[in-house]
Amino acid sequence: MDRVVIQRHQLWTKTSLDELVTVINWFSQNCQSSVSRETLIRCQTVLAEAFTNVVRHAHRHLHVETPIEIELTLHPQQLELRVWDCGPAFEFTHYLNTHTAHDPEAIGGRGIQLIAHLADQVSYERTADQRNCLWMIKRY
Repeated sequence: MDRVVIQRHQLWTKTSLDELVTVINWFSQNCQSSVSRETLIRCQTVLAEAFTNVVRHAHRHLHVETPIEIELTLHPQQLELRVWDCGPAFEFTHYLNTHTAHDPEAIGGRGIQLIAHLADQVSYERTADQRNCLWMIKRY
């Protein structure tokens, strides 16, 4: 992993789909000069998918003021994106390996697989402060 940090940006936002435009604009403004258009679009998609999953699933029963924390770290040859939520833990590998992506009739269940497909590395962990962190790397 590239240890040299060029820039690090953090955003805290409410648990609301209305915040998605703000989240994507924040991300784009902070990295568009560092990455290609293709990488930017892929990473915007990853972030949008991760954010909407937190709002719709992890924070479904939590107050709108429950924070979602997002961190963008730019390195010379890659970017890291972390999204923290306060919801219950879930079986990441189950959703990563589920077959709904191959079912054209499925309404949902493709988000984690899409994130894994668009990122070069992805992981999920429960942190010591009882939050969840979805972490991805995209090289450029």
